[in-house]
Amino acid sequence: ELYLLYVEKVLERFHQKVTRWFTFNEPIVVQTRVYLDALRWPYEQNTSTWMQWNHHKNLATAKVVKLFREKGFAGTVGCILN
Repeated sequence: ELYLLYVEKVLERFHQKVTRWFTFNEPIVVQTRVYLDALRWPYEQNTSTWMQWNHHKNLATAKVVKLFREKGFAGTVGCILN
């Protein structure tokens, strides 16, 4: 929910100048390194946590797209896939 509040402020402030918006860049890279490859703290392999993290990023993107459309901003919004 905090991410959505942040995005709302950014959209309101910059919608006159920006028409192409992205929620996340390569959305599975960080959690893959953390919870599948165990290369970063907490150095554990945990597929369940990895999937939950991905799920929440998908929900966040969906909420941003919904907000973007409800506010009627010009342009496009999405994520940059790996």
